[in-house]
Amino acid sequence: MGRQRTWKWKYLHFCITALIIIANVGCSTFSSVERRWKAENYLSQGKHYLDDGRLEESLLMHEKALSMAGSKKPGDTILYNLGLLHARSGVTTIEYSKAVSYFKRLVVEFPTSRLVERAKIWIAVLESMERNRRGYPEISPQQTSTGQIEARRFMERGRQLVNMGNFKQAFEENRKVAELFPAVPPGDEALFNMALMYAHHRNPEKDYKHSIEYFNILIARFPESPFREQAEIWVDVLEAIEKSKQVDIEIELKRKELIQ
Repeated sequence: MGRQRTWKWKYLHFCITALIIIANVGCSTFSSVERRWKAENYLSQGKHYLDDGRLEESLLMHEKALSMAGSKKPGDTILYNLGLLHARSGVTTIEYSKAVSYFKRLVVEFPTSRLVERAKIWIAVLESMERNRRGYPEISPQQTSTGQIEARRFMERGRQLVNMGNFKQAFEENRKVAELFPAVPPGDEALFNMALMYAHHRNPEKDYKHSIEYFNILIARFPESPFREQAEIWVDVLEAIEKSKQVDIEIELKRKELIQ
């Protein structure tokens, strides 16, 4: 009898232990699934805000998404979008350095992600921009012609128009400068601005092919320009995006063929 009672207690203890382990594993799995669901939900909201041009709200949602995802999927997409947000809104070294840190984190934490190559290109673009910003010489009033002063006014007006969302008129202001200075500065900067406008996420007439075209004009006309390196990297970025879009189209067409 004593042995039977002991065996029953051991069996009961084993069952209780097994139930505790199963419960813990179940809770852990549920927690992981729940965190991913929340991450994807925040990411979806962040993308929606980004499409609407609401950068502050988009940034907040992406940060929440990252806190849920950590170093697991969709963390690579979240990090990439955070990098883009800081690169787009960045007007200071701090913003650009944040963008670079997110892209570098993506490369380290998600080495097999399809976004790694794009992140590497963005790192090169932003680091090049910062090098040029530090090394670009200030032009004194004595070195500036009347035409260049007027050109600066056109480009400043263009920047204000971009902030207002008037890309069409902003493009025209920079086009005037590019025509006035087809082979000397600040014609290179005007072409760079025109190319960026066609790549801008808020531009309703966004066209990466036109953007590539203007970057290539800059590269050909201004081989010594401080904007040349950035333009070359931008061409690589945009061509990679265009190529990936074409692949997506081909996959979708193939999928439709298989369904029929």
